[in-house]
Amino acid sequence: MSHLHNNTQINSMNNMGAIDSNAFVIREREFLFKMGDQLEGIYRVNSGSVKIFKTTEAGDDQIIRFCTSGDLIGLDGLADGVSRSSVLTLETSNLSLIPFKSILNRDQKFDYPNFIHQLGVNFNHDIEYSMMLSQCADRRIAWFLINYSDGLKKRGLRAGEFTVPMKRTDIALYLGMAVETLSRELASFCKRGLVKKYLRNIELLDIDALRKISNGNEVIVETEDNHSLAA
Repeated sequence: MSHLHNNTQINSMNNMGAIDSNAFVIREREFLFKMGDQLEGIYRVNSGSVKIFKTTEAGDDQIIRFCTSGDLIGLDGLADGVSRSSVLTLETSNLSLIPFKSILNRDQKFDYPNFIHQLGVNFNHDIEYSMMLSQCADRRIAWFLINYSDGLKKRGLRAGEFTVPMKRTDIALYLGMAVETLSRELASFCKRGLVKKYLRNIELLDIDALRKISNGNEVIVETEDNHSLAA
C-alpha cells in the first residue's frame, strides 16, 4: 500500500498534468512506497530528491537510481500496479501523483508527449547505467558526476558546483563499489585538479576532462608539482 496519504497536500501544478490535490510534500528519510506496494499511479518529482532501491532476499539493498526534479517514479508499476522497488526521500521533497487512469485515458490535462519523452529518458539512462557498472571505478565516478551536473544544467541550475543530497555510502552502492574505493578515487580526482570537494559540496574544476574519463578516454593533467598524470 502506498504511503502517499500520510503526507501533507500542497497547492502545486506540474507539466505532466497532475492536479492540485495530487501534489504533496514528503519529509526527508520517509518512504514514498515500498517493494510490493499497490500503486495508484506514477509520481513526478517537482523538487527535492529520492533514491530508488531494491532489497534482495538476503536483506541487501541495491540502489538503482537517484531521482530529482522532473524525474518519474513508479514506472515499474505500469504493468500491474505493483511496485518492484522502494522509494525513500533524501531530503524534504515535493511530488505529484499522476493516476494510472490519467495515463490510460489520455486525460486532457495530461501531457502525453512529455510522458513518452520521459519514458525514453529513463530507458536510455537505465541502459547507460547498466553498461557503466562494468567499467573501472574512475569511469563510474566521473560518469556519476557528469550525469548529475548535466541534470542540474538542464533544469537551469548551477552545474559546476553543487551539493549532493545522497550519502557517500549510497553513491558507492549505486556505483557498485566499496566506500573506500569511492573515497580513494575522489581523492585522486582532487589531486589531479579535476574536482574540489568538501563534505557533500563538490566543484567540478575540469568538466571536459571528467567527461572524457567517463567516456573511457585517457586524460593527461598537470599536478601542482608539474608532474603529468594520466586520468
